[in-house]
Amino acid sequence: MVTAVVTVGGFYLAWRQLSRTATAQEQSNLLLTKVQRRLVINDLLLLLPRIQEVEDDVHHKFAGNDRPRLASSLVGYAQLCTEVAVAVSQSDPDEEQDFVEMLENVSLLAKRAKGELLTDPGRDQVVIMKRILKLMPTVSTRSHTLIARLKRESGDE
Repeated sequence: MVTAVVTVGGFYLAWRQLSRTATAQEQSNLLLTKVQRRLVINDLLLLLPRIQEVEDDVHHKFAGNDRPRLASSLVGYAQLCTEVAVAVSQSDPDEEQDFVEMLENVSLLAKRAKGELLTDPGRDQVVIMKRILKLMPTVSTRSHTLIARLKRESGDE
């Protein structure tokens, strides 16, 4: 009889400890998810303002009619857009999907324009750059909108 009571008591204590462990594990997982999201938001708050800076650099090189330097700026712009697209897809995979697609598209356009600038010197750079220059203001606007939203959500305003 005493053995049965001790056994039941042992099972109860083991069950209770397992319940606490499961709750602690759930809380740890929730905290880890919040920390990961915050890290991605911090990355975006650093990366997104750079889009405008790099776009300004592309416009400056475009106006200066310096194809090699413009091509170099386009490489940087393409890389930045890809990096931002990855970070945005990690932070808001559903809500910002159209922005991610826009960034991926602009990145591809920048890479193509860079190639055309360097391999086809006879082709007018205005024609080569037309599509990407048309999309850049939209990318900047979306970036600024996302910055404002992320700051508001994270309480950094």
